[in-house]
This record gives sequence, C-alpha cells and structure tokens, in this order.
Amino acid sequence: MVFCGGSATIHDAFHEGRRVRITTPRNAFALHPTAPRAVLIAGGIGVTPLIAMAHELRRRGADFQLHYCAHNRATAPFLAELEAGPFGDVVQTYLSGDPSSRRFDAARVLADAGDAHIYVCGPSRLQDGVSLAAEQLGLAPARVHRERFTADVDRRGEPFTVVAERSGITAVVPPGRSIAQVLTEQGVAVQVSCEQGVCGTCVTRVLAGEVDHRDLFLSEAERASNSRITVCCSRAGAGGTLVLDI
Repeated sequence: MVFCGGSATIHDAFHEGRRVRITTPRNAFALHPTAPRAVLIAGGIGVTPLIAMAHELRRRGADFQLHYCAHNRATAPFLAELEAGPFGDVVQTYLSGDPSSRRFDAARVLADAGDAHIYVCGPSRLQDGVSLAAEQLGLAPARVHRERFTADVDRRGEPFTVVAERSGITAVVPPGRSIAQVLTEQGVAVQVSCEQGVCGTCVTRVLAGEVDHRDLFLSEAERASNSRITVCCSRAGAGGTLVLDI
C-alpha cells in the first residue's frame, strides 16, 4: 500500500496509545449562518460540496437554487440523483454538449439573486465568470464564495527578510521560494497543505511588516488588516521585513 502526504505521516508516526492534539475541521467554503437566500453554482464534479449545502439549506427551510453546468448528462456526476431528490425542483441544468440545452448566463442568474449569498465550485473559467458578473452587478464581494481546486502560484519578487519571532529565526526569502520553504529548512515547524494559497492551513499571524498577498484564501477585509499571511505563497511588500508569530 502506498501512502502520501498526511496519510504517510500518520502511518509512520501514530501508534496505539499516542496522545495527539487536534482542532475542529477547517471550512473555507461554509454556508453563511443567517443569509436568507442562496444561489449554488456548480461545474462538473464541483457539484459535490454544493450537494451537502443543498441538503442543509433544505433542512433550514431556506430559499435556494442550484445551477449545474456540465458537458452532457452522461458525464454529469450525481445529476440523476439530484433531479430525483428532495430538492429536484430547484435544480437547473446547463449542458454545453447538448444543442437543445440552454447556456449558463452568470449575469442573468445573479441579476435575480436579490439578497442571496452566491456559492460557486467548478472550473476556474466558471468561477471567474461568476465573480466578474457579481462585480459588474455591484454585489458585495463578501456575498460571493468560491471553492478553488488549484491556483497558479507567483513567487517572483525581490528578496526579503522574515523573522519567526517565537522560534528566534531570521532568514532571507529569495525570489522563487516561499516563506514556508525557507523557514522549514531552518527547523521551524510550518503547517502546509496545498502550497498554493487556497486551503488556509499555513495562515500565520503578522506582528510587523507589510504583506504582499498572493493567496486566494483570505478575504479582502483580512488582507486590508495586514494581520495574517499565507506563508506558502505571499511575500513582504517592497522587499521589506516581515515579523511573524511562529
């Protein structure tokens, strides 16, 4: 049997009787707890997390729609189950490979969203189209939630200094390398997962310095506060010094 990532660590290091400290599960794509309406937009296998959302929204008695984009019915995961399920009446499908199917129009869908929160998961092209339509319609960014699979990481930039305050380590981060990579080599325990600025595992508190944010995890408000950084991809602004709580 082949193990990788976290599975390999657990397989190698965990044993019966070992005490471990855990936290509650992270969820960067959660339903807003009090939003009165929701618009769920899925592309292909991106429908997976939205199914759970739909069940929860139905349990709450909330008003919602599920827009499902796929190439054709045969390759659309869970489509038959969704249409035959308890909320089949709010599922709308858009099949790009079927000439008789209507095409998904993000602007039209969002124009009727009212005060709903928007949740989109699927290919980057779909997500970018929804985000652009929301921006053009003047919807608050906080109402648009995206679940990304991957991201292009840009680690270019000037060298800068990072200070791991609690670890007592100061190091230079060169172009093409991340804070996480450099600090790990210096013996600092840095938690990482996606290494693409998507999952939020590596988010670290900033004690001093200006951050050049390059992630897709932090909200605009969190970025503006300059209080947190994703050390897998973000850098110091203008080649300065960052002091981190790690």
